[in-house]
Amino acid sequence: MANRTVSCGVCGKAFDFEHGGHYDEKKRRFICPACGKDGGARRIKRPTVGGTVAKVAFGALFLAISIDKPDDGDWLSYFLVSMVVGLSLIAWGLLPWLRLRKEEKKQRAMMDQLQQDQIRQRQEKLAQPKLCPACGATSSGLVCEYCGTKLAP
Repeated sequence: MANRTVSCGVCGKAFDFEHGGHYDEKKRRFICPACGKDGGARRIKRPTVGGTVAKVAFGALFLAISIDKPDDGDWLSYFLVSMVVGLSLIAWGLLPWLRLRKEEKKQRAMMDQLQQDQIRQRQEKLAQPKLCPACGATSSGLVCEYCGTKLAP
């Protein structure tokens, strides 16, 4: 089959559509296998650095020209429009990075919780009393406390 590389509409990663993934008819986008396994969990697409720099630079430019007096016309409306456009461009550049940081922080917390749960389950499993096949004593852990025989998991 031909290689049909498409971009995921959720995470932005390129993938071969012939080897997995699906097409969302409702939203008209391709979804990679990793995003499809999440059950449609929302992932935030990583913003480009160049786009962010351009948006913030143009926003700063609008803020810089907002303090100049226009040759003719109302100074207050010129100032307000320049400030609104400048601040909007800066927010448009920075908010995606803040959302991405928040999502990564949430995922790190979820992974930490999962690891703590696994550690707790492992400790509970080790703490359960087991019957030693060699001497018949009841003990906990990986080996028998009395004879040293390895206990069944």
